[in-house]
Amino acid sequence: MRYFTAAIALLCALALQDAAAGGDRCAEARGHHGSMRLEFGRDLSAVQELPPGRERRHQLKRLRGQARSAPERDNLALVEGYLYFAEGDFGAAEDVLEPLLRSDALARAQIDVVRLQLAYVSGRGGDFDRVIDLLEPMVAAACGSVPDDARKMLAQAYLKTGRSAPALRQLDAIDPDDEALRRSASTQLKLYCETADAAACVQRVVELTEAGGMSPALRAMANDQLARVGDLPAARVAIENARARGLIDPTGRVVPPAEAVAEELEVVEAASPSYPRNALLRGVSGFVRLLVDVDAEGRVQKVRVVDSSPRGVFDSAAVSAARKSRFRAKLLDGKPVESTGVYSVFFSIGDS
Repeated sequence: MRYFTAAIALLCALALQDAAAGGDRCAEARGHHGSMRLEFGRDLSAVQELPPGRERRHQLKRLRGQARSAPERDNLALVEGYLYFAEGDFGAAEDVLEPLLRSDALARAQIDVVRLQLAYVSGRGGDFDRVIDLLEPMVAAACGSVPDDARKMLAQAYLKTGRSAPALRQLDAIDPDDEALRRSASTQLKLYCETADAAACVQRVVELTEAGGMSPALRAMANDQLARVGDLPAARVAIENARARGLIDPTGRVVPPAEAVAEELEVVEAASPSYPRNALLRGVSGFVRLLVDVDAEGRVQKVRVVDSSPRGVFDSAAVSAARKSRFRAKLLDGKPVESTGVYSVFFSIGDS
């Protein structure tokens, strides 16, 4: 699994600023921060400048042993754990950071940094259930926005443990959508249906449909699998039950989400999309159908891909263009309100 150390490093750097200054970047601090600027700031800076090795570790432990309060001790432990993490000594980092999950002295943003680092270590060891246990609380009760890379890490763990639906929910919150991970979800469904019985395959498709946010690739794979098992006696009852609930249409295909048939948004100012270079060189044309949330002033709040052709070729360019465009919000009782609608972006060689 590919993990995302850049985002972790950034969050850790912010947490180290808190540790050095006794700051509180999050309104929902879990405890009071004792200021370490006067007590430890100079010594801590000197220790951080030491080269990795035994002496730096000795000095870090010495400073932590001299801490006079829980906030000082835990903030120093956060610094120590991150420095071990940066050195690649994940075992030492885990030993120092694990107790901080129970700290009442760190702000929630700092606890999130601890969760990210421990999740990274767990993922390297193949313990994906542990990754989920660490990151789910962070995503559910985030201090500020959740980094995309944290959501990707959690989605990867869900996929590794056979849970496509929650993985897709995390991917839906990422901008832009990670097509590689979405393809992984489609591949996983295919493998599941080829190894499970027909009824279990239909049930998995139903679960994904109920979760919502199915990408075009996953919806196409779901329809392929329904077509494959649809005539098998074991699948008929499950398909009829799903059809009765409006999840599968009379032809045996997944019912498109309501957003796929939403009204087109009225464009006030359309941004021209950038033509992907590879598509331009190959002479490829296509389109992307987007679902766009706008506020009462017509400013874009969120963009999702509903359909595209060729799949994945123009998605990123279309999403980027939509975000730079301006739309007319729908009216409710004569007043503009937040609304959702479809916006289609077309790519034609003749227009490039």
